[in-house]
Amino acid sequence: ALLWHRFMGKGVIAADSNSSPFLRVYAHCSKGRAGVTLLLINLSNQTNFNVMVRNNMNSDLHIGKRSPSEGSFVHGLQKSVSWIERKASDGTLMREEYHLTPDGDLRSQTMALNGKPLQLTESGDIPNLDPLLTDMQSLLSVIPLSIAFIALPNFEAPGCV
Repeated sequence: ALLWHRFMGKGVIAADSNSSPFLRVYAHCSKGRAGVTLLLINLSNQTNFNVMVRNNMNSDLHIGKRSPSEGSFVHGLQKSVSWIERKASDGTLMREEYHLTPDGDLRSQTMALNGKPLQLTESGDIPNLDPLLTDMQSLLSVIPLSIAFIALPNFEAPGCV
């Protein structure tokens, strides 16, 4: 809930996925900043989903299962989404990834964020929620039984301020 509150704005962008009933995809205007934030929920306990965000005129989001025998699927993030050329200091377009997984067993009472267990600090505060900064052109992997918030500051939708 904390990640949803921090990243998902009020503006909703149509997003649907026909790749699998086990992959849920939601897209919102990012909260408090430019861009779009995706929420990907992998309900499968076996399938790893791969997502590729490409810089093209239709701004298509390609979602596919890892197994090549399954084929690939195309998911349109809507034609109203466009690319903004913002780059990191080294010229690479970056995205922010926040992957939530159970810490060990699915019934664990502790969640891991990007592989690190989420625990309160010694003073009882919420720990830093540091993202993985990843090249926008690289493949995004959503492992089984996980939730991923993906901030795409390089996308702009007309309905997002």
